[in-house]
Amino acid sequence: MTKRKILIHFVVVFIMMIQSSAYAQNTITKVAYKEYFDTDRPIQRSAYLYTDGETSIYEQDLKSAEPLRKRETDENTVTVLPNIKYNAQIKTDHTQKQTYFFGQLSKNDFYLIEDNYISHNWKLSRESKVIAGYKCHKATREFRGRKWIVWYAPELNFSAGPWKLYGLPGLILEAHDETRRYTFLAEKITFEKSDILDKDFTSFRNEKLKSATLKDFLNMQESSREAAVSRLSDRRGSIQTTSFSRSGIELIYEWEESSE
Repeated sequence: MTKRKILIHFVVVFIMMIQSSAYAQNTITKVAYKEYFDTDRPIQRSAYLYTDGETSIYEQDLKSAEPLRKRETDENTVTVLPNIKYNAQIKTDHTQKQTYFFGQLSKNDFYLIEDNYISHNWKLSRESKVIAGYKCHKATREFRGRKWIVWYAPELNFSAGPWKLYGLPGLILEAHDETRRYTFLAEKITFEKSDILDKDFTSFRNEKLKSATLKDFLNMQESSREAAVSRLSDRRGSIQTTSFSRSGIELIYEWEESSE
């Protein structure tokens, strides 16, 4: 190899290294939230939002969960934690209008689920308060069976927020449903160098993933539940069943509302 070719090769490699470094060091906004879920098993846990305004990933730190309210227990009681392999992530691409998250039907049946990208129609209010050092304004809306009250910071000009809440002229720093069963509260906002938004979303899982829409996945869940009840009935005789009603964070979906 001639000196000229060596020099050209060196320059090309140097430029690629610079480009790779710049690609891996995009500045993003990271919001550390605390989730307070006052459900049948009340918990609090940490969660994180990563966003650049165009793409967002919301990650729930499932291993950080602890009881929402402390209880008196015998000193010899041993708390057995579930075997949690992954955190839970939701990715929202506001440019492509796509939302994805992961689901599992059985031990070896994993899915990449495409949710509906929601065009949130928020009702804005003049009320304001300060959260994590930022002045926030109030907004409300009905979403999948719950009325949500949120507080967003126009100074942080990103249309993003915790869970599946977004669509305001500022980052959502606090959100809770009307009953306060589910609450998200920002504790810290930082600006960091990270490539998390550039990664292939499926890289958060090691298993082979099937693809499904949210509607199809919910139908499969319902079929799986009915099959389990049927098998139990076959083994133990006739079992009286009741209609299934949702009690989670989402109570009704838009395609069900339109069919009413």
